[in-house]
Amino acid sequence: MPLSPEFKKYLEETIHGVIIGIPTLKKEYPKFKNDWKFSSEFDFLYGCIVGQILGSQSYCLQDDTQQRSQNG
Repeated sequence: MPLSPEFKKYLEETIHGVIIGIPTLKKEYPKFKNDWKFSSEFDFLYGCIVGQILGSQSYCLQDDTQQRSQNG
């Protein structure tokens, strides 16, 4: 299934937002490292970034699929 232009734009914006947010995530790491049990700052950043991208993709793909099924 080809991706709609809207879906591609949303993904681009989401990935851009995640990348811009990396410095903030690095500042947040000390607050969460004991609660979330990440072994290093890298693991924390990786987990946050992948989680944000997968969550956004999943939501957007579901929305895109629903729109396509309604439009025939």
